[in-house]
Amino acid sequence: MDNAPIDLRAIFQIIKRRRWLIIIPVVASAIAAYIRISTIVPVYQSTASILLGRNTYITASMSRVLPGIESQNRQRIWNRRQTITKQIYSKTTLGKLIDRAGLEPSQGLLEKAKRLSKEYPNMQHDDIVRLLQIQSLSKKIVVNIPRRGEYFEVGAKSTDPHKAYLIAKTLAEVFIEENLLQELSGVQKTLVFSNEQLKLYRKKLEQAEKRLRDYQRSMTKETAVELPITTENLTQVKSLISSISVDLTDKYDQLNYIEKQLGGLASQIRLLKTNKATMLKAQLIEKISQLAELMINFSWNSKEVLRLNKDIAQLKDKLAAEIKENSAQGLDGRYTPKQIDLAVQREIVLNEIDLLKQQKTTLKRLVAIYNSKQNKIPAHEINLQKLQAEVQKNREIYQTFLDQVQSMKIREAMQRTEAQILYRILDPAQIPVMPVNTNVQKIIILALMAGLGIGGGLVYVLELIDNSFTSVDEIEKYLGVMVIGTVPLINLGEQNTNRRKWAFPLVAISLAVIIVLGFVLLRK
Repeated sequence: MDNAPIDLRAIFQIIKRRRWLIIIPVVASAIAAYIRISTIVPVYQSTASILLGRNTYITASMSRVLPGIESQNRQRIWNRRQTITKQIYSKTTLGKLIDRAGLEPSQGLLEKAKRLSKEYPNMQHDDIVRLLQIQSLSKKIVVNIPRRGEYFEVGAKSTDPHKAYLIAKTLAEVFIEENLLQELSGVQKTLVFSNEQLKLYRKKLEQAEKRLRDYQRSMTKETAVELPITTENLTQVKSLISSISVDLTDKYDQLNYIEKQLGGLASQIRLLKTNKATMLKAQLIEKISQLAELMINFSWNSKEVLRLNKDIAQLKDKLAAEIKENSAQGLDGRYTPKQIDLAVQREIVLNEIDLLKQQKTTLKRLVAIYNSKQNKIPAHEINLQKLQAEVQKNREIYQTFLDQVQSMKIREAMQRTEAQILYRILDPAQIPVMPVNTNVQKIIILALMAGLGIGGGLVYVLELIDNSFTSVDEIEKYLGVMVIGTVPLINLGEQNTNRRKWAFPLVAISLAVIIVLGFVLLRK
């Protein structure tokens, strides 16, 4: 192919000769654009921006009050885009949105549900209507999650601007409400459990106190009670008390060593008191109290006493394992692994010290009971001490759960505050005033560009298949001879002129009709 320069005069000649093939598509496209603009149904869109901030940091003073609550960094929204989108389009969220906004099914939807009820008789009509509402609503929901930043947008499209605003506003509220409930679900479950246990041991404490009061009122005479305790039992008990004192000294040394390594963090790092750990500690207190009763009525090396000591050892191991496994939740990122491990060891040692103290107190009470018997203290005094011990045991367990309930209430309040900071509306939804699908300038520009494109394409195709000579140069090049003269076009009659006169209008009308029909079909 020759690399000849572009001849602008030749191009202008082609445009002049084929001008109607360019003008007619442009005019037809303009007419179609006008029809499209005048018949389009406006669609309005309302959006709300939801900000997901980062968790706030809790002060050192509040950290001492709230064990287990530590600040955590939240992932970027972009890493959670699938979860957010799935939650917004879920049936649960859209169902709440329908109920909260009071969206009623359209007449067409009800008729469709009626037809489907006949096809699926096993499904309830209301369930079909609900499912169709959710499907229809999901098509109107818009979710925009930017790649950067810590916010995202939720919105709705509708032909009614007020309805679009209502859906967008309610959807943002439902999303925040669901995430608040999710953030607080763990604390609320723990709080419910602790309240149940608190009621149970409050009842036990009240019953024990009632028995104590009734017994005190009924003491009218002294009765002797034979206790099968021997000198061997007493010697072993006293030996065990001494052994416990030595163990307490060792545990205090361990505690001082750990706190020395932690430094000032010993009073700041607060571990989470789980339900299981609280229950295990309560069981240990009860087992140690039972041990005292067995030691009064059985020998020290009896099967009952040995089995109970074995149970106590197992419970201690379970308590230590629970503290190691679950008490350090929420501390990662704020403290080093070594500091967390030392805090866990410190908590285990503190629990062992409390249990050793409880065991020592119980054994001392046993010795007091034995001495009371040896000194011929009346039987009602011995029973009184038993009842007082039972009241004290239930009071300690009740206080343990009471402390946990109070801690969980403060924890719930703090997490609610943090959740409200984490999920909040940055830019509330507004009633839209301009539709999003009636960009007149865009439609006109696209129509004109389409008309020019169609016209230019037709001209190019016709010129491509036209084998006639259009210039003297083409004739000379093709024939190889010089042209010495040209004869202008001779009009031989009106018939050809009239035929050509009506050809272009017919083509124009045809193209206009085709384009208009195409727009109408696309609109439908």
